Amino acid sequence: DDGSAQAHLRCVATSATRALWPHDFALDYTVTVGGGTLSLALAVHNTGTADFAFTAALHTYLRVLDLRATRVRGLAGAHYRDKVQGVDDAVETAGELPIDRFLDRVYRAAPADLAMLEPTRQLAIRASGFYDTVVWNPDAPKSATIADMEAGGYLRFLCVEAAVAHAPVTVAAGATWHGAQVLTAG
Repeated sequence: DDGSAQAHLRCVATSATRALWPHDFALDYTVTVGGGTLSLALAVHNTGTADFAFTAALHTYLRVLDLRATRVRGLAGAHYRDKVQGVDDAVETAGELPIDRFLDRVYRAAPADLAMLEPTRQLAIRASGFYDTVVWNPDAPKSATIADMEAGGYLRFLCVEAAVAHAPVTVAAGATWHGAQVLTAG
């Protein structure tokens, strides 16, 4: 009724999935687009008789006009693992994190509300259920090793991913876990 479009994808356990991951499950991924909002919802159902644990991230590759003029607000005070620097427990001190170098960080227990800021626009980013946030962008040498990355393409995207990455989530037999990320243009 509101003009939104929605796609619902479902994956269930099969002999092929059990060869990779030995659990009974159903996974629902729902993407809703409408107006200036993109909503990504993930539901993990444990359809088996034993508890299982998993990690996940919504790989939100966000188009930016110029990475060098892009910042992420809301992470100040959050602890993170910096995979580039090899540091396991740093604390973010920047009120607005500049994206001016190769970044690959997992922010633990990140705030639910973040913002991606550019000079002429911003994007509100809200997560629920996901307690971590991954901020990632390769530099020129790293992006050159990515087969489907156009030359200079790393300057036009940023990942700000809702995640459960630092510690797995356990889903009891018969239970369901829910997580979502909502991105709203402003």
